[in-house]
Amino acid sequence: MLILTRKQGEAITIGDDVRIVVMQIRGKQVRIGVEAHTNTRVFREEVYLKIRDENALASTTTIQDLLSAGKEVKKISPTQDAPKLDADPQNVRQGNFK
Repeated sequence: MLILTRKQGEAITIGDDVRIVVMQIRGKQVRIGVEAHTNTRVFREEVYLKIRDENALASTTTIQDLLSAGKEVKKISPTQDAPKLDADPQNVRQGNFK
């Protein structure tokens, strides 16, 4: 880890696109500003970790999970015109409906 010392108003540049400025120092709290291209996503670490964990959880969803969720939704609001998913996960992956 690189450790740098900065005073209020001073900045750190990361690559060509990110600039971090020490905006204010108040006691043990430091207010920083981040200048970055609009395509660069900037998060507080605790928010980033939550997003990462939620994405990891979502990526473990299986076909069976989706079929089970579909059955629960059908119990809540059945529609007569909706196609029924074949229970065979292979057919579901291929888009086959009954």
